[in-house]
Amino acid sequence: MDYEKIYQDFYSKYYDKAEFLIKQFLIKRQSQNKTFTNSLNETRQYLYNYTTNNLLVNNNESLKELYRIFDNRYRVYDTNQIQEVFSDEIKTGFDKLKVSELPKEYNYILLIKEIALLEMLREISRILSNHSRLLEMMYNLNKFDKFEIRTHKNLDLEDYPIYKQLHLELYPDTEKNNFGLLGSETIVLSNFDNSEKRVQFNSLFINSKAYDCFLKYQKHIIDFYSDYSYLKKRLEKEKLIYYHKDNDFMRIIFEELLLISAKNYDNYCVEGKLKSLQKSYSVQRENNFNIVFDELL
Repeated sequence: MDYEKIYQDFYSKYYDKAEFLIKQFLIKRQSQNKTFTNSLNETRQYLYNYTTNNLLVNNNESLKELYRIFDNRYRVYDTNQIQEVFSDEIKTGFDKLKVSELPKEYNYILLIKEIALLEMLREISRILSNHSRLLEMMYNLNKFDKFEIRTHKNLDLEDYPIYKQLHLELYPDTEKNNFGLLGSETIVLSNFDNSEKRVQFNSLFINSKAYDCFLKYQKHIIDFYSDYSYLKKRLEKEKLIYYHKDNDFMRIIFEELLLISAKNYDNYCVEGKLKSLQKSYSVQRENNFNIVFDELL
């Protein structure tokens, strides 16, 4: 059976639907004069609540274990990861479960559907966080005609054509070479205002650049526990974040920034704290950090 097609069909269908509903929600909130930050937080909280409360795969220990297998697929298979993992390990594990271990009338296709939904919601949450500056400009200008929750993998956010267009509308003085009277001050103030809005997005980072680099570093998170341990301790050492206890830091990353899955957060809670900088160190982690945060070191 073509499990990958089943998975991708569910993923695409519900991604399009979620993207449309979020767009309509933000348009409505904008018309009600709600702030962007409030509207975005409402959106992300809804996604978190839906993921936590509505998906059976998150509320059944046997199904959680099967999702962990899916989450590990890139470490096990070189190619065709989705087809292989659904055909082999997850299918074998599911078939071994007793009826009493499963929700009522639960079947394998429903498991694939829920995993696709969970992965879709995680990706949307990630992009909402990473693209918050672009979405805020759309929101403040009430220009949703090109709204999307997608990435263009070959471009940084600032290089998206729509980002450049909206930024120019909001801050036209930044594009002028002839500043005129008070022109340079206008640029400074507009950039400062934009920066402040970004910093206010969360309470962890000393400035918006540190936050941007933190988001870029997410692609290097492979061994969740050790990678986040090194990242947090190194950020503290370099004084790029405000001090937070490990539990508070991870809670913010999970609940507010939505950058980690419920499964990974649960695993962290079992540990109860992050590793020290020394114990989480590796040459690769150090190199990745130095490259991503180069401008701030």
